[in-house]
Amino acid sequence: MYHPKIALVFPGQGSQFVGMCKDLYDEYELARDIFDRANELLGYDLSEKCFKKPALGKKIMHWTDLDKTIYTQPAVLTASYACFKAFDARLRELGITCDIFSVAGHSLGEYTALLVAGALDFETTLELVVKRATYMTEWGKAYPESGLMAIMDRKEELDYHALCATCKDYGVNITLNNTKHQIVVGGSKRRLGELAKELKKQGKRTTLLRVE
Repeated sequence: MYHPKIALVFPGQGSQFVGMCKDLYDEYELARDIFDRANELLGYDLSEKCFKKPALGKKIMHWTDLDKTIYTQPAVLTASYACFKAFDARLRELGITCDIFSVAGHSLGEYTALLVAGALDFETTLELVVKRATYMTEWGKAYPESGLMAIMDRKEELDYHALCATCKDYGVNITLNNTKHQIVVGGSKRRLGELAKELKKQGKRTTLLRVE
């Protein structure tokens, strides 16, 4: 039996999309079992929120249930874990095991990594993520005019110190230093829009993130 060294990195909030994990849900019973368990623990049908397409006329980018933090985070955790279990099952079907591997995650994905590594069980992890999503939702409602924006430059590394100074000028703050080519800033949506116009002149790309 082949034993490769496999590293897994799990995604965070913002990676969600309607229909995610539907193919694995249909094909693998263990994926369905994970969603069923999540439904039972959450008290609502998470699979429906993941798979059901929004009604016509809705602002799909921002107003589906799946894009609401309170649902997004449990959904991303559950879908990611179901993907892992299906991935592991498929490897075993092919005669490959990944009993020893490295795991990591981006933001919310850290919880999935802890779950897959065996540091937490599914019930505990989901409970923690629900609390995380609840607190973030409460803070979001307290500051309805705030948002997050990614700044990217694929051609060259971002000048972090220069961006710090520019953000200070616009009254926003760096919240995530993801890579040398991408950071995230947060603050007033109005000021983020003004900053985006300035950065565009400098040849940088910006995008508002799909989080509350």
